[in-house]
Amino acid sequence: MIDLTGVELSAVLDEVLRLVPVVLPVTIGFIAFRKGFAFIKRTLRGA
Repeated sequence: MIDLTGVELSAVLDEVLRLVPVVLPVTIGFIAFRKGFAFIKRTLRGA
């Protein structure tokens, strides 16, 4: 088992909150790209 007695959870939470503005747009962009690519494929197949 890992010993976490020396780890401050507030510091970990602060780092996670600092990553949110970076990770959130990347995730949304990735989902939008997938949806757009699927739409284009569907449109080209139907043509």
